[in-house]
Amino acid sequence: MKELLKITSLTNSHIKELALLANSKERNAKKKVLLEGEHLVKEAYGLGVLEEVLIVDENDYLDGVNNILVTKDIIKKLSTTATPQSIIGIAKIVDKEIEFGNTILLLDGISDPGNLGTIVRTAKAFDVSSIILSSRSIDIYNEKVIRATQGAIFKMPIIKMNMLDAISLLKDKGYLVLATALKDASYLDSIDKVDKYALVLGNEATGVSKEVIEASDKVVKIKMSENVESLNVAIACGICLYDLNNKRK
Repeated sequence: MKELLKITSLTNSHIKELALLANSKERNAKKKVLLEGEHLVKEAYGLGVLEEVLIVDENDYLDGVNNILVTKDIIKKLSTTATPQSIIGIAKIVDKEIEFGNTILLLDGISDPGNLGTIVRTAKAFDVSSIILSSRSIDIYNEKVIRATQGAIFKMPIIKMNMLDAISLLKDKGYLVLATALKDASYLDSIDKVDKYALVLGNEATGVSKEVIEASDKVVKIKMSENVESLNVAIACGICLYDLNNKRK
C-alpha cells in the first residue's frame, strides 16, 4: 500500500471543494458526486466510476483510485446522514444515451427523493432498459435518491428529456406508451399482450401532466379496493411493471 495523503483540517481547500458537491449545479458542472458508505462506494468501484475515497481507517484502502486519509470530523462535515459511515467516495457522473430495450420508464415530475430512488431500484429489478426524467423531476444525484437506489443508479441509463419529445421518439420506435392516472383510465387487465412498452408515472401530488396523457397511447390504472384512493408512486411502479412484464408477447 502506498503512503497515503492525509488531510486533517476542515478548512482544507480540497475538502471545501468536495463540500460544494452537495449542490446540484456544482455536481452537474463538475460531473462528480459524493457517495456515503461502504456499499455505495464498492458499487461505484466495481463499475469503474469511482475516482477517490476519503477513509478514516487505512484498512479501507482501495487500489486504483485516489485514497485520502481524513478525520471523522471531515467525514461528518461532508456527510448528510445522522450517523455517518467511515468512508466517502467521489464518483464521476457519466452521461449515457437511451438504451431501447423492451421496457422504458418515463417519470413526469417525481419530486420525492425516496420515491425516485426506490423507482430506480425497482426498474432495475424488472429489466427496464432506460429511465427518462422530465425537467421538473428531482435531481437523480440528490444524496437521498442515491441512497435509496442502493447503487442501481450506476447500472442503467437515466436521461433528462422533454416528455413530449421522448414520447414521440418512442412511438416512432414502436413502443406502446402507457400513462398512469386515476381518472378516465382503463385497468391494466384491459391490455392483452404487449411487446415493447413505455410506462409513464407522474408527480406524487398532481400525477402525469395533461399534455403527456394526451400524447400517450393509452391511460391505465391498477385495479384495487375502493377503500383506498391511490398508491405510493414507487409501489404503483412495481405493480405495473410486474403486471405488464407478464403480458409479453
